[in-house]
Amino acid sequence: MDLLSSKTPGEAGRRAADYRLDASLVRDLGGNAEVTLVLNRVADQRAIWSQQIRVLDEDTPAFSAMEPIIAQIAGDYGVIVRDQVQRQRDNFAPGFPCLAQFNRLRQMRSPAGSKQVDACLRATLKRDERDPVALSALSLLRFGDWQPQRATPAGRDAFAEARALALKAYETSPNSTAGLFAVARANFYVGNCSGGNTMGDAARRLNPYDPDMAGFLGLFKTTCGQVAEGEALLRRSLALDDSFPGVPAVTLAFILSQRGEQDEALAVLDRMPSPSNMEPQYMLVRAIVIARQGDVAAGQAQWRRLLAYTRQPATAAPEIVLGRFMITPVVIQRASAALRDSGVVPAKPSP
Repeated sequence: MDLLSSKTPGEAGRRAADYRLDASLVRDLGGNAEVTLVLNRVADQRAIWSQQIRVLDEDTPAFSAMEPIIAQIAGDYGVIVRDQVQRQRDNFAPGFPCLAQFNRLRQMRSPAGSKQVDACLRATLKRDERDPVALSALSLLRFGDWQPQRATPAGRDAFAEARALALKAYETSPNSTAGLFAVARANFYVGNCSGGNTMGDAARRLNPYDPDMAGFLGLFKTTCGQVAEGEALLRRSLALDDSFPGVPAVTLAFILSQRGEQDEALAVLDRMPSPSNMEPQYMLVRAIVIARQGDVAAGQAQWRRLLAYTRQPATAAPEIVLGRFMITPVVIQRASAALRDSGVVPAKPSP
């Protein structure tokens, strides 16, 4: 497997592959097979990941057990991307290194990292202004810039650029997953559920193994009132790869809590690994769940931790606090109502 490095397009000379995937198959007399996959890093000939699966006759020809393996190797923040970032934490070069840092940023947010990723994505687009993956990435980054300052001129500028970048990603590559999902996401953010569903479903048909896209599409469909379909996608995302499950796990836990299934909701949250369990969305949903289980004081304490994280005063309305880290207004409204309903924050005074 070759990674798209920061080399100039067309640069002479072929280099060695970055990773090699070795497979061995042992078949028994009954016709069943043990398949062992080993991912090797070529630079130092080190095995960095392995998986063994048993394939029965009834599994063929679909090999559905391979789907999580595909996702975990090739996902946007899969094992290869994590390995690259771990080895080169400060590499923000245009091309693959920048996209690896972008996907890391989505899992572990930091203002400083956001500025570096913005700069390297723009540098990537200077090399190829029609790169749909970089256009889609920068679009999402700008939607994130819009989120906490949506009522300001800077926020409106960020939103306008985010939409323009999404449309350009689609126009330059209308049959790519990146282009389709970029415009799907933009449609959802403006409340266009029909357009978002059409484009989002088309993107997922092109790549049914992307856990991140399945998770976000599950969130969006839930927001649009398609709870059953959204929940199925959230579970699909976690089944493909639950290494960094922030959006799908938190959203699924919120759905379960709204349905009265507090124990299962808490179990979903408890399975989230660090650093996903330090995100504000996690603190929010955990506060609601434990309050609904009967420990309102613990839920309120969790809310105070979230206030400290977002640097908001104790009297801040939930809508203001959640607007610091959530984009979709409908989600903010539903979560704010759940905070009040559970007793985590005081109910709105009667008019």
